[in-house]
Amino acid sequence: MSDDLLLPPPPPPPQGSDDNNDLLPPPPPMDAPADDFGAAAAPPPPPPGEDPFSNPLTAMGGSTTETTTLWEFLFPEVQKETAKASANVREDLSNFLKSYAENLDDLYQAIDQNPCRTWGVSSTPIGLQYPFPTSRTIDEFFETHDDELIYSVKLLTQYITYIQTCETKVKEDYYKPLAVFGELIDEIPLPHEALDTECGIPTGDLEEMTAKIIPILHKLATFLPEFYAVGQKFVEYILFLYSPQNKFFKQFFQNTILASAFSAIGVFMRILYTLTTLISDNPALSDGWDHLRKMFFGIRKEPGNYNTTTEDVTQAEPVVMQITRVLFNQSQNLVGLFINAVSQLAGHPAAKNFGTMLEKYLDDEVSIYIRHEKNVDAPEQEPNICNLTLLLHFLTVFKRNPRNRIVSNIWNSYQQAAIVKLYHFVSFSPIQYLQDNVLDLVRDAVGDSTIRGTQKKLEETLAVQDSTLAAACMRIFAMFSQWQAVCQTQLVRGLDVAYFLRSVITRTIDLHSSLGKPLDMTHTEHLGRMIELLKAIHTTFFLNQSAILHNLPRSVDTLINSFREQLKKVGTVLRKRAYKPYRSVASNILNLALHCVRSFSSEYSIPCLEVLADLFSSKVLSGLPFTREEIIGRLRQVQLLNHYTENIDQACNTSFLVDSPDLYGIFLKFIKNEPRRVIYLAMSMNDVAEVVKSDQELYKKFEDYFIKTLRNEFIQPVLSQIETELRFHTHEHLAVSERNPLKKQFNSFDKFLTIPPFKMVTKFIDIQFEACYYFTRVFYNETTIAPQVWETYAEMANMANRLYGIKILDCHIPGAMMQQDIDVLEIMRNINVFVACYNYDLNSQVFVQRAEDSHHVSIVGIPHIFSSYRCHGIGIMNTTVDFTYRFLRMKFNVFSKFLFDDTVKSRLINECGWFEQNKDEINGQFPYARAEKLVTDMKRITGAAQNLSPLDHFRILITEIGNALGFVRTVRNGGTRFLNNAIGFVYDEDENLSFHDFAEEVQLPQATTDATARLDSVVGKLKELFNSEESFFKMLVDVFATAFRDKKNAHLQLFYAIIPALTLSYIDHIMVLKDKAMKQNKNASFSDDGFPLGIAYILKLLDQDASFDTLHWFDSLKAHAATQREEAANNSKKSSFWQKKNDPTNTKQTLKLTLQMIERQSKEYELLETTVHSARILFN
Repeated sequence: MSDDLLLPPPPPPPQGSDDNNDLLPPPPPMDAPADDFGAAAAPPPPPPGEDPFSNPLTAMGGSTTETTTLWEFLFPEVQKETAKASANVREDLSNFLKSYAENLDDLYQAIDQNPCRTWGVSSTPIGLQYPFPTSRTIDEFFETHDDELIYSVKLLTQYITYIQTCETKVKEDYYKPLAVFGELIDEIPLPHEALDTECGIPTGDLEEMTAKIIPILHKLATFLPEFYAVGQKFVEYILFLYSPQNKFFKQFFQNTILASAFSAIGVFMRILYTLTTLISDNPALSDGWDHLRKMFFGIRKEPGNYNTTTEDVTQAEPVVMQITRVLFNQSQNLVGLFINAVSQLAGHPAAKNFGTMLEKYLDDEVSIYIRHEKNVDAPEQEPNICNLTLLLHFLTVFKRNPRNRIVSNIWNSYQQAAIVKLYHFVSFSPIQYLQDNVLDLVRDAVGDSTIRGTQKKLEETLAVQDSTLAAACMRIFAMFSQWQAVCQTQLVRGLDVAYFLRSVITRTIDLHSSLGKPLDMTHTEHLGRMIELLKAIHTTFFLNQSAILHNLPRSVDTLINSFREQLKKVGTVLRKRAYKPYRSVASNILNLALHCVRSFSSEYSIPCLEVLADLFSSKVLSGLPFTREEIIGRLRQVQLLNHYTENIDQACNTSFLVDSPDLYGIFLKFIKNEPRRVIYLAMSMNDVAEVVKSDQELYKKFEDYFIKTLRNEFIQPVLSQIETELRFHTHEHLAVSERNPLKKQFNSFDKFLTIPPFKMVTKFIDIQFEACYYFTRVFYNETTIAPQVWETYAEMANMANRLYGIKILDCHIPGAMMQQDIDVLEIMRNINVFVACYNYDLNSQVFVQRAEDSHHVSIVGIPHIFSSYRCHGIGIMNTTVDFTYRFLRMKFNVFSKFLFDDTVKSRLINECGWFEQNKDEINGQFPYARAEKLVTDMKRITGAAQNLSPLDHFRILITEIGNALGFVRTVRNGGTRFLNNAIGFVYDEDENLSFHDFAEEVQLPQATTDATARLDSVVGKLKELFNSEESFFKMLVDVFATAFRDKKNAHLQLFYAIIPALTLSYIDHIMVLKDKAMKQNKNASFSDDGFPLGIAYILKLLDQDASFDTLHWFDSLKAHAATQREEAANNSKKSSFWQKKNDPTNTKQTLKLTLQMIERQSKEYELLETTVHSARILFN
């Protein structure tokens, strides 16, 4: 980022009078502001005659007079009316709270009757917050204090508060979306499966995700220049305070360490470091922005192809350039840019003094930090090592060679905090940062040998951390147990335990991640227990929040009184003669300190008090008992208690596991023998999902993933074990082998089933309901497969209810008609399979499945279709025709290819030519011998699978076409039956009645009127369908007839010539099927009328009914049968002379069998002729 983005430095503070300075607050009013804490935080009442807000110097011995304000003196009745109005408001508020409490109790009773109670940490109906936030501006906060030195305090306070406010803002507005960008759940596929990028997100999805985050990136790119400018102004102003130009330099700022200001600069730089890491260490964000920029260039060249205009592209171009320049600057990170910008101030006259004070601050703070980490005194301040390390880098701008002790102490801090968690995947390692940025200082301080052994030292630290993890877990559990007994009073101690526990968890995970060392199962189990313990602490706070919030104001009031007592001591010391020259200025500082103590709920009070504590350490005020070292401990407690609920949520938040959600699957495996621990793991999962709540799609994916993991890793295994137990109990009478009870995988079924309902993201998980659903589903599925074992499962259900309280629905399947098992929609979806596996009977209109065994035959008829109509409605009729049309198109393509084959076509042309030439000689009847010869020749063409000739395959094709038409006919007749039943409840068709008109006439409600309109529509549709004369067969003929009769398909006109050969193939086929049926063999059947129906349909399509009739084929078949009878009789007479002496019985038996075969064939000829004529009638 260039320097022109930084704003000019602030103007210097006033050196003289206040008259020409607009920044100074107006003169103070006559009365002081009221106490922000109300009655609960009010100090003890002063003795009679003493003003509690008077000058502390006069309060020690001077006299005061009680005054009345001008407003109270002139308008006393207004004060009375105000008091009366206040009393009325209090009374109304009391009545409201009373009625609300009653309603809330009713709500609780109602919800308590629900099996899934919703009370919990994340779902409480009322949230309590302490203290009530104030909205006072900094001018209002300093309105009664207008001293020149106070002006400097005001500016420092404003800068510090601004940085603290920005820290809160960037966490919510920028950290969260940047941290979860590119976060994926592997088990859930992305919508696009295009080319994968380096970050693992498919192209297309990556650009879409990046485009959604552009508004946030634009806000961040706009915010950072302002943030940079304020930071530089802050440094410039501190330099001014340390310069001789400052009027109070010698008295108050020379050799005074402004620890509050330096600490704020550290926070400022930590924000920049975190933002840098969130952007640079997220490959998805970098890749996405590069791809989006390339796409933007393409859009700029051809905006019309992307449904945009040149004006829109022109408006978006500055935004893209700004984001690229500020956030994706590859040359330097945000911290480096700030240090380079501040390096221009290295030549400032006060730079040396600034560097000396900053060096002293770092020397003191690093020592204090190491001591606190060893003693676990302030665990919430663990990330401060990041501030101190960044400040050391910042110090090199003003002092090239800081003390080696500072560098050495920060370097050696890895023993206590080798790595600290800043935000989610952003961690800070002081050793790594020093090596990357100030390597020369590190070499001078610790030496090259120490640097080379860094990796080994970190691995040793990790080994120590892992070896002591179990002991640390037990130690923290002991600390938690001790605190839990006194949690209502020891408030800060509970926060210390929570922050320390969170620190141990994050440090262990981050150390393994940074060093590339895997977590073994033992350490993972300990981490899972620690996470559960952290949520247990959170639950403890929640369950005791009423008592805690009752004691909280008292604790804060105690600290406030201690500050007041200390400030009174300061006032006593200031009365000494040594402080007389600075008594006036010191009095103003003391008054401001008292004002801060009285207004601890304000966001400016604690920063202002820290600045004043730094001033009390100045040269002229040395010796006063209000230095930073004396108040820092109590000030920390006030900070923690002042935002107690926020600190609880922050300390017990486990959202840092958002980058490793797969750990929860491992955690769940360890809790099966202690199932109640799942509640705390579910709370932790809710914290993780809360991070991505702004992205509803990703939020839903996390929810699905967590619920799936919970069921697969925890609920399902335990329920399977319960099922095994039930089976063993039920089948004890079968003398199964005995089991060793010590080898059971789980023993806590009662604890598992008594887990109360808990929240998982947006859904509630009820273990009892999960168990009931699981066993009901399993038992029902098993019963549908084997209905005869329903009594066994009923016994298991009773035992589950008796032993575990699981209420399972009755699994006994009631009796039903067989036709209710057939679904027309399933047949339509698989019509190709249906027509191949079922044979159609034209007369009875049923489909008979080819028997797979000799005991059962499956039939589909009109009753089955009627049941499907009752289920799906009359609309399936048109859907059936549509599916059949698609099927016929596919089959006719094969039909055309067969007749177009040269081998088939040439033979058929020869047959047609021969018949035309010899028609008169054969009496117009196509000879049986030529048809039989064609069948034989087709068998010789090529060997096919299953001993079927090409002619047989062609016959099967025609049969499947006929079966499809038969299915249409059956569906049509089933629909007619359904309409006949439905129309019986409808008034006569001649009567033009309307329920809707009657409803409007009597002015029925609108809902009823709408219902009558729908009823009229249904009745009208029934009448229309019942009176419809539409023929589906005619529709299917018309849709294909044009294409079949086209000259392009002239080869199809040879079809009638192949019918004689097809009929012979069909006769042989049907006789084989009936023989199998008589012998009860597989694949048997008694009818296959799909063939004649298909012949009739195709003859109608080709308009060849007359051509086929000219063959007189069925007359030829009858004549052939008569000829066979005569030949059989003659052959029998000729051979009887030679065989009657040897075996006359055999001759008669042979003749009988031959005649029976001829009769069977003759009957099949007649049945086929009748069926073909009947089928042709359907198409005429």
